[in-house]
Formats: sequence, structure tokens, C-alpha cells
Amino acid sequence: MHLGLVVSMAAVLISCLTQGSGLFEEDGFRMDFFVRWTAVAALVCMALHLFFQARTEDYLLGANDNASGVAALLDVADRLAAAPPEQLDVWFVATGASEGWMSGMRRLFQTHAFERRETFFINFDRVGGETPVIVSGEGLLHGFHASRRLIAMAKHSGAAYGAIHRKRADMPSEAIVPLARGFEAITLSSDGQHDNASLDDLAEETFRSVNPATVAATAAITAGIIRKLEATACDRA
Repeated sequence: MHLGLVVSMAAVLISCLTQGSGLFEEDGFRMDFFVRWTAVAALVCMALHLFFQARTEDYLLGANDNASGVAALLDVADRLAAAPPEQLDVWFVATGASEGWMSGMRRLFQTHAFERRETFFINFDRVGGETPVIVSGEGLLHGFHASRRLIAMAKHSGAAYGAIHRKRADMPSEAIVPLARGFEAITLSSDGQHDNASLDDLAEETFRSVNPATVAATAAITAGIIRKLEATACDRA
């Protein structure tokens, strides 16, 4: 539907350009008028659908999306507390408001300054499914590729947990914000029966729909990435 909205808006603009250039003025059938008002009708229908869907749809209970990410965040903190990294700082940030145009992540960038060459982002998005997933791309229209270095580290750490690789996410996550700003970032997610619970039946997205083993595996993969980044920092030092 998002792609349909973009295509319809583009059709309206193009039809206005053709009218201004007089491209179809001599034709008996004004193709530009037909395309424009068809696109306008499509825009109105889709806008009404989104409006009524937002007004009538049940609230997401949030166990998998994204309380599972918070659980993984705390698990990573617990793992690192036993042997804190000495060559790098690790920040644990629960940004929130992902449905509100990634407001939490955007706010983080508004209030903090980061060095691109020394800052890495590991994002958790719905990590309570059956299998850990390494996502290497974000974006609907324009794709942003995740950090190749982080992907390689995640694959190495995730091999023991059966992690699979997904070339691109269906919908962008918070990682798209640092990626669009030129930072190295990656999203860890999940796939399988538990993950589908949050998409197919909102009423079932309780703690029973979260696989704790996948949450723990995601935390272990992340801790492995952090240890590899620390080793890289030691080599540079």
C-alpha cells in the first residue's frame, strides 16, 4: 500500500507535467486527465483505508514487537557485565516510538553527537521468533545496505545458533536512521511461527508467542559481535 501511495502521487505529478506541456491537447481522449483522476481516486481510497484501519484496529500487545528486543537488550547487558569491554563503550538504548516515524531513534541523534568511524548500531526488532535472522538491508523505496563488517561478524557469531540471513527487511526498522546518516548498523530479527503471531493475530502476541531461546541466541550473537569489535579496537590500538 505504501508503494501504491507513492506511485499514485507520482502519477498525479506526471499528469500535471504532461498537461502543462500540452502533450495530449490534440487528442480526443485526454490520457493525462484519466491517469490523474484515477490516481487521485486511488489516493483517497487508500487514505480512507489507512484512517479507518488506524481507528478500528486493536492495539499491538507488543510481546514480540518489541518487548522481546528489550529482553535481548537486558540479556546482552547481563552477559557483558561479567567481563566489561575495556576498549570500547557500549550504550544500551531503548528508543521506542518506532511506529511514529522512528521518533525515538531520531531523538537520540538530535541529543547526541556520534563519530561515524567509531560508532556501530546493533538493532533488535522482533527477536522472539523461531530462528534468529540477520537483516542486511533496510528501506521500502530506497534500500540501505547494512554494515558488511557487522554482517560478517553476525554470521560468524550466529553460526552456532542457526541464524539465517535475510537480504532485506519487509519494513524498515530503527536501523534505517543511522544507515541513512552513514553509520555502520545492522538489524537482528527472527523468523518462524512465533514471529508470525505478531502479524496474523494481534490477540496472540503475548509472552506465550515469544520463544525465549531465540531471544537468548540474539543476545549471544550480539555479545559475540561486541567482543569482535573490541578485538578490532585492540588491534588498532
